[in-house]
Amino acid sequence: MIKKLTSIDIDKFLAVHTSWTINSKGRLYRDIKSKHYTKLVDQLLLITKLSDQLNHHPDISLVWGSLKLTLYTHEVNAVTTRDIALIEVIDLSLS
Repeated sequence: MIKKLTSIDIDKFLAVHTSWTINSKGRLYRDIKSKHYTKLVDQLLLITKLSDQLNHHPDISLVWGSLKLTLYTHEVNAVTTRDIALIEVIDLSLS
């Protein structure tokens, strides 16, 4: 079962994962910046592999200098524990 997170849950999570924010649509958002396009592409490929392993996929936008990630669970149109699990793996892998 997919557990939707409350605003309190999300605030607690964001207090620890400071590179993430909540956007105007209530989705978790991170903008990874780099002057090195190939570094962003490498990070993109890593994130896609991790996403496939967890069978949960962020919305991703890659433009020069920026890799933008947006996460929420499409099935329930909310932030859930699935999003948190993927973010924790992404943050650990990119650190």
